[in-house]
Amino acid sequence: MPKRLTGLGVELKGPPKQSSPVTQAVFNDTCGNWIQIYQVNASKSAILTIFVNKLWMIVKTLVRI
Repeated sequence: MPKRLTGLGVELKGPPKQSSPVTQAVFNDTCGNWIQIYQVNASKSAILTIFVNKLWMIVKTLVRI
């Protein structure tokens, strides 16, 4: 992804950062704004599993209150 973008003249703020399940890149839109784009690295079932686990942690925390 970064080589393709920089090859097109895109100014990246830094190297893309991988944070499972996504990779994030930040670039300048030539008007002074920094734009974030994301690429999903995991399958839909893996993302759903992560979401359900985080949701379950929230529910457990709320039930204790």
